[in-house]
Parts: sequence; structure tokens; C-alpha cells
Amino acid sequence: EDYRRPFVQEYIPGTIHDGLFACRQGDLRAAMTVTRSTTYPVTGGITVEAITTRDPVLLDYCGRILEFLRYDGLCDVEVKKDERDGTYKLLEINPRIWGALELSLCAGIDFVEKSCELAVTGDTAVQMDYRVGLKHWILQRELMAIHQDKGHRWQRIRRLTGLFDRDTVYGIDLTDWKPELAQLVATIRFFTRKRNLLLPAGRSFSVEECRRLAAVETEDALAI
Repeated sequence: EDYRRPFVQEYIPGTIHDGLFACRQGDLRAAMTVTRSTTYPVTGGITVEAITTRDPVLLDYCGRILEFLRYDGLCDVEVKKDERDGTYKLLEINPRIWGALELSLCAGIDFVEKSCELAVTGDTAVQMDYRVGLKHWILQRELMAIHQDKGHRWQRIRRLTGLFDRDTVYGIDLTDWKPELAQLVATIRFFTRKRNLLLPAGRSFSVEECRRLAAVETEDALAI
């Protein structure tokens, strides 16, 4: 945490969207769009709840990028829809299998099988059809979001009744209970022993605060 050399990024207000793809030299062989309806931190971050969508504008936006790169394999193109002008802004491209893989599988596209076929045969059948409106909800992250989002805690708690809706994938398999028990223990430990790791609600830093933090960091370094 060297505040003398801050890493500055432009903040894009809006919702995070993901384009999930299997590509052959930039040609889309399978594609799915997802919206992160809730994240942790609540101001933007990792997925708490994601919903499958069908967004042709996002597919075109991401498709042109991947075609230009002649991209091979699986990737997650992460963008934000800028609420100021309604356009998509690229955040990053993750060249790997994504965290919400279970959502993709349950929605109808087996991206793992697609990846294997691309690796072994060099191609895979085109698949663009999948179930729209399917949710993926990660309970541990929802609890952390509830803790952080003090102004909307009760609304978030009331929403927990939707965890077991028919259109929700929540990643809990009671026939394989050991991982679920380990996850429960880890969550309890997080809230009791590692509360300092829970992120505060997002806030902006003034130039004066950055300068003060830099001055304190410099003084500490000189003292050492």
C-alpha cells in the first residue's frame, strides 16, 4: 500500500455485465450474456447474484473485440454499461473459466465440453441458445454484502426468501454435504475472527486525503 504512487482509474457508473464465450480464432462458437445484479463490494466487484440475459448489443460489442484479437478458447469479457450514455465500456478480458460456470451449465451451454472439443478437434458446434432469466446466487457473498450495505440491510435480508426459487441456482447440494459444512464454517470464521477483512462501503477519496496518506507512508518509510 504505497500511497505515494497511486494507481488511478476512471470510474464508470453503471451495472457490470459479462460476455461468456468459446471462440475459434475470433469466431464465436458459443456465447452467453450475464448481468451482475448484486456484487461485493456493493459499489462494484465480484458476483453475488448474476442473471442470464440475451443482449445482442453486448454480444456485438464483445464479438468485435474478440474477432480483432483472433481469440482462441474460453473467456469472460467484463464490461460496464455506462449509465451516463448507455454505452458499454470494456473493463477486462479474463482468459479462463469464470466463477459463475455453474450458471452457464444450468442455463444450457457446457463451456467445458466446448473447450475440450476446441482443443482436441479444433472446432465445436455453434451454440447460442440458452435459458434466459436464470439466477446464480452465492450465499456467503450475500451475507458479506448485507453486512456492508448498512442502508439496505433489511431489504437484502427480505430478499433471502428468493434463494430457493425455481429459477435460482444457489450451488448447495445436500447430497454432498461436506463442502457445504466447510463453507458454513468458513463463513462463521470470517464474521467472527476476520471481521477486519470485511470491506467498508465504497467511498471516494479527496486529493487532500491521498496526499495525507502519502505523507504518512513516507514518514513511516523514513522511520524504518
